[in-house]
Amino acid sequence: MAILNTEDSLVLIIDVQDRLLNAVFNPEIVEKNSTIMAKASDLLDLPIFISEAVPVTTILKILGVKLLIGVVAGFIIDFVIRLVNKGKQEEEKII
Repeated sequence: MAILNTEDSLVLIIDVQDRLLNAVFNPEIVEKNSTIMAKASDLLDLPIFISEAVPVTTILKILGVKLLIGVVAGFIIDFVIRLVNKGKQEEEKII
């Protein structure tokens, strides 16, 4: 039994930025190893997730848009369900 397999694995690269690399001991090694990991994951067909710091205002804007989309979608779904139910009730009255 293998400890790692390509079906259950991924590569996560977290926040490799110039201003943060300058604060790391041996930043060249970190950058080199990150590149090696990215190339190896590509050869193994592993998904790569790259995370980086994002300003709080950007996150709040994204959450606000998602909330707005959710609310609008909810109203549309409710409207369609009410129309379908109204049509069924009118059919029952005719019969």
